[in-house]
Amino acid sequence: MKRLCIFTFLACLVQVCAAQRQSGNNLFLRANLSNTSQSLTKVTVGRMSLGRVTKITDTCLVTGNNFSYQAHLSEPEYLILNFYWQNGKSTRTAFWAEALTYNFNIGENLRATVAEPEHGVARQLKKLEESIVLSKKKLDSLIKNVSYENQKIEDVEKRIAFLRDSSELADDNNIYYQTILNSLNSPLGLYALIKYADRPYENQRLKAEPERIEKLLKQLSPEIRQLPSAKLLQNKLATSKKMSIGQLMPAVSLPDTAGKIHSINDFKGKYILVDFWASWCIPCREESPYLLSAFKKYKASGFQIISITIDEPSLKKAWENAIQKDQMYQWTQLSDFERLAQNTFDIKFIPANYLIDRKGRIIARDLRGEKLMQFLEGLAW
Repeated sequence: MKRLCIFTFLACLVQVCAAQRQSGNNLFLRANLSNTSQSLTKVTVGRMSLGRVTKITDTCLVTGNNFSYQAHLSEPEYLILNFYWQNGKSTRTAFWAEALTYNFNIGENLRATVAEPEHGVARQLKKLEESIVLSKKKLDSLIKNVSYENQKIEDVEKRIAFLRDSSELADDNNIYYQTILNSLNSPLGLYALIKYADRPYENQRLKAEPERIEKLLKQLSPEIRQLPSAKLLQNKLATSKKMSIGQLMPAVSLPDTAGKIHSINDFKGKYILVDFWASWCIPCREESPYLLSAFKKYKASGFQIISITIDEPSLKKAWENAIQKDQMYQWTQLSDFERLAQNTFDIKFIPANYLIDRKGRIIARDLRGEKLMQFLEGLAW
């Protein structure tokens, strides 16, 4: 969502005064520009919810020596401020913020820094993220020291995969999970739960273990469960339950490359693999040979693939080129430019897929590589 705010010098002074009087759930940002030789022409304030999902961008035109911004916060948000200067330069600052007043110091380097020391939930959120970054650096160091000398490439890659999986599992258990249990009355616990539910990326707990994630959500205090990101997580859990093994696959209707509308229900009576991908997604493109092999082997037995791209409308040509290059024109290719399917199925990471039986029920998901062929071979065709 984008909004336009225009601040004159007088309006800035009025808002600064208002910031001193008001409290509650209001965020106030302000900066004095008298220590800079450059004029500030515009500021964009990007706001991301606690779950880093909901995005708001406010564009503020600035006149005078003060910048001021006000917004209502229902929960801590991650802010990304871009400052655009008259000389053509732009600078950026990003931080976790609560419903408080934040003053910025801006010097000749034009970089804005928050004057007040970090504290409260915002500081805890930053420390949690820093611990994950530190863990990733340690993992990168371990991987860097893995030697290919006198080793089979396949064996080395398995070793690297093992290190990554072990590190992510340790982060999940020792950082995110423990933070949830230790912060049941804080937005920090909700943030950790959202992260924990989204991992591991190839088999999200949100979809693989929705009941377990729901149980953890219910352990959070009633006040925390009323936050917008908690309600969004609850909605996602409801979607995950509807998309679990044994459930009927919701039907959506989407256009193909020629604009003709197709529905998943059009292919009932067949085994259908609903596959989400994008032209720019390298792991998705690496799946193409496996999809092609499976389609050729089982097409005559009643196997159908419906590929749904999450490419943006501006990448329509790239999408069409990828279909031709990977020979995926042999099955139905649909576009989701309006994000209808992504929202219906809560698709956050790709590649992702669901296998549906002849009655329209989900029987498997995220069958990648050889796993797809192995599963198909076990079906009673």
